[in-house]
Amino acid sequence: MPAPIEDQVIDFFHGLFNSIFAEPFLDSISDRLRRNAVMREIEEASDAASGTLIRMLQNQQLSEQQALDIIDGLVPILRPMELDVVSNANLTPESIVADVLGDVSVPRKVGDAGNESVFGLALSSIVQTLSLIGPVMSEWRKLSFASTFEMVRRVSNRLNQITEQMDLLARSGREAADQRYELTYRDHLLQRFHRVEAGTVRMASNVSVDLGELFVMPDVKPRGRLPDSQTAESDGLSLMDLAEARSRLGNVEAFATAPSPETQNDREGVSALEHIRRDPLTVIVGAPGSGKSTLLEWLQVRVANADEEMIMAGEQAIPVLLRVRQLDPHDLPHGADVIAKATASGNITKLAPQGWMDRQMKQGKVLFMVDGLDETEPHLRDQYVLPWLLDLVGKYPLCRFIVSSRPVGYPAGSLTKYEFTECDLLDFTPDQVSEYTKRWCTSVLLAQNQPEDEARREGETDGQQIVSGFTDNPYINDLARNPLMLSAICLVNYFEGGRLPEDRATLYKLCVEGLIHNWDQRRGIHSDFTLEEKLRVCREVALAMQADDRAEYEANQVLGVFNRVLDDSERASILMEHIRFRTGLLLERRPGIYAFAHLTFQEYLAALAVYEGNQLNIRPGRLVDELEDGRWREVISLYCGLAPARVARDMIQSIMELEDSANLGDVLADAYLSSGSELALDPALRASVVECVAGASSTFQSGLERFPDEIVAPVANRTVGSGRNTVSLSGAFFWLRDHSESIDWQQFGAK
Repeated sequence: MPAPIEDQVIDFFHGLFNSIFAEPFLDSISDRLRRNAVMREIEEASDAASGTLIRMLQNQQLSEQQALDIIDGLVPILRPMELDVVSNANLTPESIVADVLGDVSVPRKVGDAGNESVFGLALSSIVQTLSLIGPVMSEWRKLSFASTFEMVRRVSNRLNQITEQMDLLARSGREAADQRYELTYRDHLLQRFHRVEAGTVRMASNVSVDLGELFVMPDVKPRGRLPDSQTAESDGLSLMDLAEARSRLGNVEAFATAPSPETQNDREGVSALEHIRRDPLTVIVGAPGSGKSTLLEWLQVRVANADEEMIMAGEQAIPVLLRVRQLDPHDLPHGADVIAKATASGNITKLAPQGWMDRQMKQGKVLFMVDGLDETEPHLRDQYVLPWLLDLVGKYPLCRFIVSSRPVGYPAGSLTKYEFTECDLLDFTPDQVSEYTKRWCTSVLLAQNQPEDEARREGETDGQQIVSGFTDNPYINDLARNPLMLSAICLVNYFEGGRLPEDRATLYKLCVEGLIHNWDQRRGIHSDFTLEEKLRVCREVALAMQADDRAEYEANQVLGVFNRVLDDSERASILMEHIRFRTGLLLERRPGIYAFAHLTFQEYLAALAVYEGNQLNIRPGRLVDELEDGRWREVISLYCGLAPARVARDMIQSIMELEDSANLGDVLADAYLSSGSELALDPALRASVVECVAGASSTFQSGLERFPDEIVAPVANRTVGSGRNTVSLSGAFFWLRDHSESIDWQQFGAK
């Protein structure tokens, strides 16, 4: 007579954990009591890991014999697995499952009982758990199984918390097929999506971090409704140009001073969660790296586990998150296909009761999220994706719908006529920047086995130090308002000795080289390509995009550049995939369309290409000649930050010799102030620069704002009204307008 399912699963996990995590290493622990203590922790972890599989098998109402057949079929597949596999940061759980299955077929008894999908889901569930625990066990092994290692216990506690929460959600009606399956669905989401699988924390540690540990709730600002004549304007251009990138994607520009806390807080924004709770139809529009996807991923996990209460139709909402990039616009999902796309699992889809998703949506129990409306071509979005979405909204009016998009992929007003509220996802406030850095530092310390109280205390201190390190730097301070760039700043601080560079060119250099190579190397993760190879291809792509006035490139254009640089098509394809999936620097924004993670990185790499030499033969003189073009403004300043003082001086002198233009003063000020400390010590050069900026035309805030008042005042008074400016009023005029207390009235004959 087979044992009860619970006993079968517990015994299976004990054997599995023993074979992978204990037997190969216990002989290295000479002390008997220490060895016993290690075994107890491994057994506790195996008990915690067993909960999901127990729930899944019981929810399927299998007989004890059917469960035994499944477990017996899993043993020969999983027992030979090694710690190096389940702790490998480069392997996803899906790739491990595909590899271990190989040519293995489903056991005959399992197939005869019609339980192939249960078998596949069980295998996937177990590998997900092993991939969570494996890196922790690997770190413990490196520390010779030290008694002070707390990570195993933390992971066990997290798994036990999920079990307790699932038990609470198992209502009195659990025997109903729909409700049993709902628990299986929620369980799967928690296993598959609760970890931070990419981004900067994973670059600082092999150990997975809970998404909830890192997340900071952003604010949104609802838009006013546009007049009908201004709605749904065409955005037919497939590739975004640089001007649009700067205006819509939050690219940093030359700010004279950092925005004040008062200015940033006076934004009429509300918590994104607060808005979602009160408005059933929401469009969230935000720049790349602003946190749109992270917000929806956090919602998915928190609502699935009921950590964040969201009551719909009298019960905890069922989250469904679909990513447009993973959808076929010509075959958009309905019914059970929605489950397949939301879970990335064919097996869990096959286990759903007939019509399950349709019933949940008709009852109004589903929080339906569509991420990345911009990640498909505009004509496909308008012809297929939007009609599909609106059909769902009309068919299931009791559900709650959230759509996210970059500005470039969402024509303003497209959904307001259907009662959606459009919201802009706001940059982080100073308080949110501070909170995120504390959470980032704490997450890393926890992943490094710091005691929890100590990690939270030190994380708060470290986060405050990072923020204080850039508060007075206008460029870094502005970048830090974007969560993606703030993450990169935290990484630079972490890997580069706890101090941020004062100039932004050095900061970008550390970010780029760290993302594509150095930080993996420091963690023992190696690639087949050198740093120089990776830099060469990236800077040639960046310069080509800059020269073409593009912030996005088609895949074949990117690959073409890789091919030309490496002169090896096979290696070029491999390197392109490595940079795309591993580094987070060059991303596939939508199918077949690539962009750098932030326009700042593109401009830095383009400047580096001009400085180092490039295949397009673009030289510094061209940047000066085309100064008014707009493409090269930030590239010029970064070039001056990269180049030696002598070369930067030549660039600055060339700019001062140009005829007056609307951008001359601002570009000159930026180039000079980016050029490093050596030129800053040359008073004659500074005087010439200030004189030129003061006399040049200005159409916005004068570049003079970035120089000390006591230096600018006499120059502005002497220069204003000189008639040297030919396009508009001078920088001296605008500076004196804003600093009336510095006007020398006697110089103008006033009494």
